[in-house]
Amino acid sequence: MALKPLFARAPLMDTKKAALPLGQITLGGEIKAKIAALAQEVQAGEKAPSALRALTVAALLLKDKPLIAYCEKEVAGSPLFLGEDMPVENALNIAQAALALYEQNMEKAYLEPVMRLIKQLLHTESAYVLQNPGEAAEVILRLYNLTGKRALLDIMTDLRQRAMDWTSLLHTFEIVKPFERMVDMKAMEANEGGMADYYLRQKALGHGVSVARNLKTPALYALFSGSAKETEAPMAGYRRLMKYHGVAGGIFTAAPYLSGQNFKMPTSYEAMGELAYSLSVIARVDETALEALEKVAQNGLMSYRGGAYHSVNEQKDESKSTPAAVLKGLTAYVLAANAILEDSTVLIELMMSGEIKVKTAESAVKIAKTLVDGAFTLEVSAGKETRQKIAIRVPEWAGEAYGQIAREAGVLKDEKGMIVIEHAFAKAPTAIEVKLFPKLKAVEGYRQSRYFEYGPYVLAKTRGSVKSGISAEVFGKAETLVPYKDAEERVAQFEAL
Repeated sequence: MALKPLFARAPLMDTKKAALPLGQITLGGEIKAKIAALAQEVQAGEKAPSALRALTVAALLLKDKPLIAYCEKEVAGSPLFLGEDMPVENALNIAQAALALYEQNMEKAYLEPVMRLIKQLLHTESAYVLQNPGEAAEVILRLYNLTGKRALLDIMTDLRQRAMDWTSLLHTFEIVKPFERMVDMKAMEANEGGMADYYLRQKALGHGVSVARNLKTPALYALFSGSAKETEAPMAGYRRLMKYHGVAGGIFTAAPYLSGQNFKMPTSYEAMGELAYSLSVIARVDETALEALEKVAQNGLMSYRGGAYHSVNEQKDESKSTPAAVLKGLTAYVLAANAILEDSTVLIELMMSGEIKVKTAESAVKIAKTLVDGAFTLEVSAGKETRQKIAIRVPEWAGEAYGQIAREAGVLKDEKGMIVIEHAFAKAPTAIEVKLFPKLKAVEGYRQSRYFEYGPYVLAKTRGSVKSGISAEVFGKAETLVPYKDAEERVAQFEAL
């Protein structure tokens, strides 16, 4: 029996909402096909613990029994579960996979090795953990929510006090030029001149994947502390990152170091996958991260074609961890799409095709969701007649939004950026149609590039035509990322105004 949605235990920050358990989500449409293809690629070509972490979540979302069995076997046979030594970064990835499995089957055998690992982190001197504290903090908080063991909060306090201060680093974000122009790269690699600590910090702050991974760190601290500074730091850092190193679609150049708005440098899918994952975590304390997450997923991660590990602008990226990172980012995107509030209101935060099931006190409610060209359709049914409240977050990209239930015309109430629906649902599905009416806007971008945004999609001009996604004018080579059938017509209409 799967666990119910996990709301924060005291004294953690009360966020009023919780993610739906993996078992209550059924994928559908393009995102399902993409995740299934990625899972197959990762299983066939990557054995690292980071790959197993991403693969386990994907297997549970896909409800792929053979793949779930494979992940269970790999977790049980890992050094962490056999009581053997392994690098702490690998152990933390195994721990995340184990906790995902535990949340589905509640087998306590998954908790004991994870608890043992976390206890070893008290007063840790691991350079990896102290530079990337969010990786450990996430496991600590998740484990505390599952077990309620107060000793975990002491470990969290110790980690937060001694680890690299990503909160202050993201608020100021000092890498404002291509990294190689700000730092003596040769001296950094050699740690010359008694500057080891300085170069250690600079290298962590300038490395694309590290920055993407650690954007989430202050948000995790904020869940623990309630600090306003820690709540604000992630998106403050994201905005500065995009200002100096970003391109259209919420993507930044990072191959491997932050390289400014340099379109001859590749943009790493691995960094984008970590960025999407971080944004999904940040959204727990700052909902503005949802808009950024959607742009990264739709204009970046959905474009990954696999096989040759291409970077966004077609320059080769040799990293074998790329498909696992893309899978990690896309599954995080799926999990961020829905939540449940304390009063059992279902909260739909991102428009995405698929199905969710929520068990309320009265009945089991099933919501089938379909998204086609801005029309978002819900079909809601319940085991027995149940009055259910559904809230749909109106995205920033929607110029207008309204909905109607069944065939009853009328605008639904819009409260604080939400379309709120309350209705008595029964066994026969009730149709709800939501119109979002995406805005089309022209953007004067980086180095005199010009592109258009339509809803969450980036439409860009290249060689006299319009493509969806990022074009030559942004990255230096033509590339269609997200197909949008009316891209040419939309921009033509806009330019005719």
